Amino acid sequence: MGAGTKRATVLMTAACLALVLAGIQQTPVAAQSSDQKTEEVFKNIKVLNGQRADMLNPTMTMFEAALGVGCGYCHDNDGNKRELDTKPQKTIARGMIQMVDTINKTTFRGQAKVSCFTCHQGRNIPIGVPNVTNNALPPALGEDFVASLPPPPPVPSNVTPAQVIDKYIASLGAAPSRTQFPVAADRDSVEGARHGPDDHEGGTERQPAGVRHHGGLGARGQYGAARSPQG
Repeated sequence: MGAGTKRATVLMTAACLALVLAGIQQTPVAAQSSDQKTEEVFKNIKVLNGQRADMLNPTMTMFEAALGVGCGYCHDNDGNKRELDTKPQKTIARGMIQMVDTINKTTFRGQAKVSCFTCHQGRNIPIGVPNVTNNALPPALGEDFVASLPPPPPVPSNVTPAQVIDKYIASLGAAPSRTQFPVAADRDSVEGARHGPDDHEGGTERQPAGVRHHGGLGARGQYGAARSPQG
């Protein structure tokens, strides 16, 4: 067997192995193409046939939020066996999908007016009658759905509040500068006015008795001096 024949054999074997692995693992990369259908990428698809493969996971997320449940409510608890029909809820869900699809087609002329959330409102068992007794309703979006959400990103431990503020100011297009902000010790600040009349440049001029300068809105909504209650 020549070198060229051996190389062709190796490449063909590798290609076949890659196809087998892709069919077994159902990698998310295979579902990114909008040209592929759900049944072409995933196993045991019975009612979502013909839909785009890359929309299957968003559709499952919508189902979770509509019923307040997680993946394990309908699917096998083993994440590598989601295609198995080990729970009756999965069969019931297929029937509900067909029911919603029929309602939208026959009643709303094909418009998506009704969804799982229309009845379930975040509960796995929908409330079928009005709450005329004023009893407490079951909580929506139950603990199963909350537990299925990914954990929030960790809070950085090496970032100080001052760094966060400086970054926010920098994002506004202005470098942080202490001269841009009033200081409590300034003459025209509230802190300075709290001690009563103060000397102006060189102590040659004083404020009139009964007048305190706040450097902002006065008691009558005007900028400038504001008289104290005694004045």
